[in-house]
Amino acid sequence: MTPLKEQAREWLGPLYEPLRAYFWSVASIQQRISVFWLFTAILTATALYLYRDRKAHPFTWRGLRAYLFPIHVFAHPSAVGDYKLFVVNKAVFLFGLGALAVSADSVQAYVHTLLRDELGAAPWTVSAGMGVHLAFALASLLAYEVGYFWAHYLGHKVPVLWEFHKLHHSAEVLTPFTSYREHPVDILIQFSVQGTLMGAVAAGFTWAFPGAEVATVWGINVVYLPFHWIANLRHSHIWLAFGPRLSRVLSSPAQHQIHHSSAPQHRDVNFANMFAFLDHFAGTLYVAPKDPEPIVLGIGAVTQPFPSLTKMYLAPFAGAAGRIVQWYAKPQGGGDVADDA
Repeated sequence: MTPLKEQAREWLGPLYEPLRAYFWSVASIQQRISVFWLFTAILTATALYLYRDRKAHPFTWRGLRAYLFPIHVFAHPSAVGDYKLFVVNKAVFLFGLGALAVSADSVQAYVHTLLRDELGAAPWTVSAGMGVHLAFALASLLAYEVGYFWAHYLGHKVPVLWEFHKLHHSAEVLTPFTSYREHPVDILIQFSVQGTLMGAVAAGFTWAFPGAEVATVWGINVVYLPFHWIANLRHSHIWLAFGPRLSRVLSSPAQHQIHHSSAPQHRDVNFANMFAFLDHFAGTLYVAPKDPEPIVLGIGAVTQPFPSLTKMYLAPFAGAAGRIVQWYAKPQGGGDVADDA
């Protein structure tokens, strides 16, 4: 241990390990919000400013700074709420709440044991070479994306679940921290759906190809790695569209910004995280035009429905309870979708 670490351990005592774990849960390169991935997003946005969005006047650092970090966005009360929720949610999940989700590891262990007991060993002997590792990475990412899509779709279409998911959509400005503007219940549902699918895929690969591993770089799925480069632009004021063809395969930052719009034509579109073809198959794809399209952020006429951290955590439970009461009060048992989704 370095002298600096020893000194920190001495000063912090029993708080050293929890704080160290918290720091890495925030700053690790595996996290989208890490300094490295924020830098790649800033680099991309800078290139857009220089070659697309800069007006016909000489470059200035002030103009670039205002373009990248507009004060009315990053100091907006909605953004401040994002920062608070980010800090608290990270602590809440670090100290145990995440254990309530269905984990990929537990599903993998169960399904792998089931396959081994029912089918025995795989009837072929194929070594787990790089081709298998890459195929495993692609299959694992597809399971992750399908899980994300369906959890996200249900969050919009099931009224009780919408009460938790609409916290995310209540953002009135978008910053990279808006990605973490999520209620713990919403996160647990997403983790559980993704964990179930990813665990099942992992069990199949490790049964069929003993020793198979997901190909990674820096601990990140190698197929997913390029997405991290611009992932932080999805929740931002920077418009980046991929064009009509590529946008039917991959979801651009602009398409996710459209997903956050409360305009009628943008309602319940672009649920995908990375693979836009999932929206294409589901009939929920809205291709982002090359030039910025006017969008209205938030959940319609409601302004600041979650004005405090307490409201962010507790109001969705009250809303969900109200939905359940309404459902039981109806003669035929309930409605279809959330009115304000």
